[in-house]
Amino acid sequence: MKTLICQEPPDIFRKEWALRDLRGAAASCVRRIKSCHVNQVVGMEKRARTYGLVKEETLLAIHEGMAGVPNPDLEKVEALKKAFP
Repeated sequence: MKTLICQEPPDIFRKEWALRDLRGAAASCVRRIKSCHVNQVVGMEKRARTYGLVKEETLLAIHEGMAGVPNPDLEKVEALKKAFP
């Protein structure tokens, strides 16, 4: 009997992982220090769409991530809102 240790995760785990990453990237993008760039969030959103997520799910995750940051940089928030209306 052959056992595969390294199997691909089911699609539901991929989707949840992609949503969690989007929330984290959006939160990191609007922080005042040590933030990622808007282009990284755009790329992560495109990757999440390849995992089967729809546009509404990705936008909701991004906006949830932005909302959870205390004292965000308003210029970065506007840049992210412009990229993801």
